Formats: sequence, structure tokens, C-alpha cells
Amino acid sequence: MGLVEGFAEFALETNSDTISEEEYNSFQMKFFLLVIVIKIMMVYLVSKFIWPKVVPNVFTGAKANPGFVNLLGLVLIYYLLF
Repeated sequence: MGLVEGFAEFALETNSDTISEEEYNSFQMKFFLLVIVIKIMMVYLVSKFIWPKVVPNVFTGAKANPGFVNLLGLVLIYYLLF
């Protein structure tokens, strides 16, 4: 059975098991926290490995080693603007 057929069977399956609203809200909160943790880890990786090597070569006025909090603030401003 291929991937699409398995997904179609799962999607079309008629189970009497329904998810309660509390379980759904719990899942949403866990997923939201997972996304936030992944974003923070990506900012950390950029601040430690990518930024010091790439940005000073592209922009001469950019700081070579900004702090993690500085980049986190930059990301927050970006998310608020866009």
C-alpha cells in the first residue's frame, strides 16, 4: 500500500472516537510551544554559527558577534512588522 492510499484510508475512516475539546486545546498548546522552541533554537544557531561568518562580509557596518538577546529582539521586531 502506498503512502497516498494509507493516508486516504486514515482520513476516510469512520471512528466513533472523537477528540474532546480539552484534548484538542492541549494539542494546540503543545504544538505552539514546540514551534516556539524550534524558532528559538534556530535563532541560537544563527547567532552562534551563521551570523559571525556571513553578515560581516555582506554588511560592513554589522556587528560580527551580536548577542543572542539582540538577535532575538531583531526576530521579534521582524515578526511584529510582518
